[in-house]
Amino acid sequence: MIDDAALAGLKAQLDAAHRWPCMFMFKFIVPQEQAPRLLALLAPERHSARASRGGKYLALTMELEMRCSEEVCMLYQKASQVEGVIAL
Repeated sequence: MIDDAALAGLKAQLDAAHRWPCMFMFKFIVPQEQAPRLLALLAPERHSARASRGGKYLALTMELEMRCSEEVCMLYQKASQVEGVIAL
């Protein structure tokens, strides 16, 4: 889980850089076997995936319409529940 101080900092950065609502791009690296769980949690309409050279990891990119920075933070918190996920 992401701690409260990190979330507050992320929210401030997001609000300074974006006008809401907007399309927001998320990128994650996840172990191949955990990808279905991450996609089920986030429920993106569309995503792209690229396997690592060895096939052990999957890089996922998705662009979602977000209404506010709190929504982005909530999505990152959901993603952090998946074992081995790395948010970029």
